Amino acid sequence: AMAAGSLSCVDLVQGYLDRITAYDRQGPELNSVIVVNPDALSEAANLDAAYAAGGLTGPLHCAPVLLKDNFDAAGLVTSAGATALDNAMPPDDAFSVAGIRANGGIILGKANMDEFAFGFTSQFSAGSEPGDTVYVASPYATEKTAGGSSGGTGAAIAANLGAIGFGTDTGGSIRVPSSYNQLVGVRPTVGLASRDGIVPLALSQDTGGPMARSVLDAAVALDATVGVDESDPITANQVGLTPESYTEYLDPDALQGARIGYVPSMLGTNAATVRLFQEARATMEGLGATFVEVTAPEGFSAVLGEGSGSTNEFRHDLADYVESYLAPEVSARTIPEIIESGRFVTSRQRTYETRAAVTEETYEGWAGPEGTHTLQLAAGKELVHAMLDEYDLDTLVYPSGNPYSTQSTNLRLSPNTGMPAVTVPMGQSIEGESVPGANVNLEFLGRDFTEGTLLGLTYAFEQATHHRTTPALYPALD
Repeated sequence: AMAAGSLSCVDLVQGYLDRITAYDRQGPELNSVIVVNPDALSEAANLDAAYAAGGLTGPLHCAPVLLKDNFDAAGLVTSAGATALDNAMPPDDAFSVAGIRANGGIILGKANMDEFAFGFTSQFSAGSEPGDTVYVASPYATEKTAGGSSGGTGAAIAANLGAIGFGTDTGGSIRVPSSYNQLVGVRPTVGLASRDGIVPLALSQDTGGPMARSVLDAAVALDATVGVDESDPITANQVGLTPESYTEYLDPDALQGARIGYVPSMLGTNAATVRLFQEARATMEGLGATFVEVTAPEGFSAVLGEGSGSTNEFRHDLADYVESYLAPEVSARTIPEIIESGRFVTSRQRTYETRAAVTEETYEGWAGPEGTHTLQLAAGKELVHAMLDEYDLDTLVYPSGNPYSTQSTNLRLSPNTGMPAVTVPMGQSIEGESVPGANVNLEFLGRDFTEGTLLGLTYAFEQATHHRTTPALYPALD
């Protein structure tokens, strides 16, 4: 449309701003967008001028992007969903955000989130009065939560309040809202996308990634965030292991000859989930894939059972972020100071107190070089890579959850190994099943830095099924 002269970047951005105005805090309220970029239209005008002078500025030219509000973006507050940080203006862009801009994307605004990424309900205090309890709603069923902690991103992108979104994931926070909101979500290998400029929860497991309405959108968005960053040394592990573009893998025939493993115990017993998994299996076998039943080896339950680092690491990792990024005018700079301010989700006070009580000795015993958690994550990575090798698998698949809920500890497999996962819609529940009409996603896990393979497999599945539906409450504006 831009090439034909029938659409400008300014027109496109204004259309998204109009949708946010019409649908986010009005009508069936979503509460998904915390703030819009006041410079979005002027940035769009600059992109129009650049396009007229020399064509596209990058693969994301004029794509309106919504960021979970724990990503730093110059000129916009980073609140992490907490009123205590409502004047926290970062000094510059997070590494990922700089990549989005360099690829031509426009930061349309910030999406709401579960406060400090603590949970899966996207309960937040930012922009609210102290003591208020506010949730991000699912655009498919506004009486339901959009999931979390990247719930604002999930709801907004599903309702087309932005073209592409970004979230973070420590124990499921990209994949839960992607499943609840019928999106493709990418949790990259820890070390592919820099955590520079992102408010941490637990750096042993934290990673950021795209949430989008299609695998193609997710692949193009992921391209923008890849790169070695000296501010996050673990990104050095990706050298020589990333493609020119993840779109190279998007082949509708990618499932032909693929070997796909599954562990029966990870399917659970929910009627909708089991039915949808069997239908997905039949579809992929029809496209030439071979499904392999995997016997879980000794130690696999320990991988799934390892807890999140969010309790023992949050105080330590937040302190490092505050020292490096938090504006000096922000008065609540520690967990005790946040508690004292009273400017937080009050039902989470006990969570704050527990994390404030973690000593540096406890942290080192958990997340230090020889800490129990550190050693378990390394053992988990080795064990699951060995599983894939033993059965000669391209991927391991399992449900990301059940209708508007999680499925046992499935979501822990990726963060407890650091291995990448891509989640994609596999269909909706029907009458007679739990929560009729609710979506369930299928998750594909692979070896370190095999995001391309996973995106190829999910693309082939997506193109064969087109399970995503559009939320009826948020139609196109006149």
